[in-house]
Amino acid sequence: MACPASLAQVLKQSLGLHHLIHCDNRQQLPIPRAFTLQAYQHIYLGVLYGLLGLKSVLLDDFQSISAGSIGPVSISNLTRQEKAIFWGGKLFWLAYFIVLPAVCSHHSWAALAALWLLSEAVAGWILAFMFQVGFHL
Repeated sequence: MACPASLAQVLKQSLGLHHLIHCDNRQQLPIPRAFTLQAYQHIYLGVLYGLLGLKSVLLDDFQSISAGSIGPVSISNLTRQEKAIFWGGKLFWLAYFIVLPAVCSHHSWAALAALWLLSEAVAGWILAFMFQVGFHL
């Protein structure tokens, strides 16, 4: 129940309704300009979700290793075997998704780039939906 401060004080003192009456005297301030972009998220959010998989492969892994943590969880330094697995995985990804199609395909570079971006967008959408469902249940 929102009420003016003076009325709330009177009701609390005279009727002893301390536990039932909560005053919310916050002012409604103008919305900062940055939040007005949320009105257009139906336009740009699909593109950002599509970039999620690419961001994970090209940015997040390297940031986690250099920072020594994944968010608030610290990770130990990688052993030589773990470094070999990490860099081997990155090289395999590069060879399998970029080099192999470029060498073995009869499609043009533009078509390969379009197909690669489409596959990354689909993977990003799948990742986004899986994480949203997993964290909202």
